[in-house]
Amino acid sequence: MITVQDTGPGISMEDLPHIFERFYRGSASHETGAPGTGLGLAIVKEVVDRHHGDIQVENVPDGHGAFFTIWLPAKQSRRQTKWIERQKTHGGIQPLLSQIPTMV
Repeated sequence: MITVQDTGPGISMEDLPHIFERFYRGSASHETGAPGTGLGLAIVKEVVDRHHGDIQVENVPDGHGAFFTIWLPAKQSRRQTKWIERQKTHGGIQPLLSQIPTMV
């Protein structure tokens, strides 16, 4: 899980459903004249989707920015997969799961 918090004005309720759309620029960017193409969050969403993950956003109370949370699935190494397959053929893996090396 990856969490990012910005310190901007937050995202309006009207803009929230659209922030991951290509070329979408929220109402605050129009009001302030902030530069940008509206592609940044669309690219992030595409990368997360291609890795079979999920991204969510929520506003920080009192208009003090937003939290973006990204979840990406863990992938087993070939070594771990072979080890699990070997254990399955030798009577089960449940007691031995704690011995699997994991990488986070």
